[in-house]
Amino acid sequence: MTSKDGLVAPARTWIGLVLLAVPVVALAVAGWQRRWMADDGMINVRVVHQVLAGNGLGFNAAERVEVTTSTLWLWLLVLAQAVTPMSETSVLAVGLGWVLTLGGLVAGTLAGVLWYRDRGRGALLLPFGTLLVAMVPPVWDFTTSGLETGLTFAWIGCSLLALSWRLSARPDLPAWRPLWVPALIGLAPLVRPDLTLMGAVLGLALVLQNPRRLSSWWATLLAALALPAAWQLFRMGYFASLVPNTALAKAAGDAEWQRGATYFLDLFGRYGLLLPGALIALLVLARALDTVLTGRDLGRTALALAPLVAAVLHGLYVIRVGGDFMHGRMLLPALFALAMAAPVVAVRLRRRVLIGAFAVVAVSSLVSGLFLRFPAFERWDEATGIADERAYYLARIPSHRSVSVQDWQGSGWYKRGLEHRRAAAEGRSYYSDRTLRLPAAAGMGVVTTEDNIGLTAVVAGTDVFMADRHSLADAVQSRMEVVPEPGSRVGHSTTPPDWRRARYAAPALDDPPEVRAARSALACGDLAELQDAVSAPLTVERFWDNVAAAPRLTFLDVPADPVAARAAFCQPEGPGAATSG
Repeated sequence: MTSKDGLVAPARTWIGLVLLAVPVVALAVAGWQRRWMADDGMINVRVVHQVLAGNGLGFNAAERVEVTTSTLWLWLLVLAQAVTPMSETSVLAVGLGWVLTLGGLVAGTLAGVLWYRDRGRGALLLPFGTLLVAMVPPVWDFTTSGLETGLTFAWIGCSLLALSWRLSARPDLPAWRPLWVPALIGLAPLVRPDLTLMGAVLGLALVLQNPRRLSSWWATLLAALALPAAWQLFRMGYFASLVPNTALAKAAGDAEWQRGATYFLDLFGRYGLLLPGALIALLVLARALDTVLTGRDLGRTALALAPLVAAVLHGLYVIRVGGDFMHGRMLLPALFALAMAAPVVAVRLRRRVLIGAFAVVAVSSLVSGLFLRFPAFERWDEATGIADERAYYLARIPSHRSVSVQDWQGSGWYKRGLEHRRAAAEGRSYYSDRTLRLPAAAGMGVVTTEDNIGLTAVVAGTDVFMADRHSLADAVQSRMEVVPEPGSRVGHSTTPPDWRRARYAAPALDDPPEVRAARSALACGDLAELQDAVSAPLTVERFWDNVAAAPRLTFLDVPADPVAARAAFCQPEGPGAATSG
C-alpha cells in the first residue's frame, strides 16, 4: 500500500524508517567516536588563517601556491570561520565533515527510495549499499579528518537525489531546468578536480532525461560549467597554473597501475568488498535492463547506470595514478558512488535472490565493521607505502587526540611550531632545515622546512614561512620529477634540499656547488618567470600575464639536479647554448 505521493508504505512507517536509518546511525556513531584531524587537514586550516589575515589564498603569505585540492571545501571553512570567529577552525572542519558525510548518506538513501516510488508497492525497503559503506572502517576515519571527503560524499548523494527527484517530479522540462540541478552537478571539479569524471557521467544522465531538445544540452552545459570556468580563470591568473599544486607535486598525470592495483586491493580486498560490490553491480545492471525492457525510458536507464559508471571510472583513475599513501582514502568516493548505485533494495518474500543478496551484504558489512582492520605499523607499510594516518598521528600525540590544535601539545610538530612562532615574534630571521640553521635570505624572516607541514604551520602562525620538503606548497619543486625512494609514501617524494637553501637562505661564500647552481637556475628563463608569477605583486597586468603563461608554466619540467637545471634554463653565450625545456 502506498501513500498519496507514491512512496512505498514501509518508508512511511516507523519500521521502514528504523531499517533505513540503521546505516546512518551506525556511521554517525562510528565516525564521531573516531573523530580526528589529519595533518593534511591542518593544511586547509593554515590557508583559512591566511585568507582571514588578509594574506591571500596561499599556504605562505609570500607566495601564491594553491595547496588545497578542494576549492569548495576551503571556502566552506572560510565562511564557517568568518561566521563563528570564536570557534577553532580545526573543530569546525571536523564537525562539518561529519555533518556532510551523514547528509550525503541520507540523500543517497532518499534517492534510493525515490527509485521505488512506482515499483516498490508491497515490498519492504532494506538498506543495501548504505549498509555496506557505513561499516567500512576507513569511511569512519574520513567522516572527519579535516579533509574534503565528507563534502565529496554529500555532493555524490545530493546529486543523485537531485537527479532522482527531477526524473520523478519534472521529467518534461528542458535538461537545464531547474537551474540548481546542473549547477549542483557542475560543482564536481570544485569539490575535487578528479571528480570531474563523475560529474561528466552524472551530467550525461541529466541531459538524457530530456534527449529530444539538443538546444537544451548547451544550456545545461553552460549552467553546469559557469562556476568551475570562473574559478579556472581565477586559478590561472592568481596561481599561474591549470591545476592545484598538489596535482603537480603528486604527479597526478603519471601512470602507476601496479601500485594502484595494490592500493585497490588494500581496501576492497582487505574488507571483503569485492563480492558485495559485484552484487551491487549486478543489481544495477538488472535494474537498467528492466527499464529498457519495460518502458524504454532512457532517462531512467541512465539514472540507474550513472553512479555505477561513475564509480568505475573514478576508481580506474585512482588506480592509474597509483592510489595514495592514506589507507583507503582516495578510493572512498568510488566506493560511496558504488554503494549509492543501489542504496536500498525492495525485498519481497518470494524473491529469494534479493533476500540472499541482502544477506551477503549484511554479513559482509558486519564482518568488516567488527573484525577487519588495517594492521599496525610503526610508521607505514614499507612494502606498499600505505599508512593508517589516523593511528600514525594519534600514537605520537601525548593526548592521543587531534581535533583541536591544543590536543597536539607535547608532540614534536607542536613544539617546533611553537619555537618558530616565538622566534618570529622576537623578530629573528633564519633558515632552518632541521639539520642546519643559516641566515635567511633578505626579507624572509623565519623560514623552516618540514616533512609534515600542516600542524606545525598552524602553530607557527601566518608570519612563519614553511618550506615544504614534499613540494605540496612549493611551486618550483612540484614541477620536478623525483624518483620515489623505496618504501616511501605515494606522492611524497623528497626534493633535493639544495633548492630550498638556494631560495630561502642568504648566499654565503661556502655554499656547496649544487646550491650555487640552483640559485643560478632560479634566476634564468622560465624558472625566473614562474617565481615572479607566484610571488610578484598581483596587479591586473600580472593577472592576465599569468593567465597567458599558465598552460606553459603548468607543464614546466624542472630537472631535480641543480646543475642540469642550470644547463636547461640558463642560456650561456655563444653557439650551442641550452634552452629552457
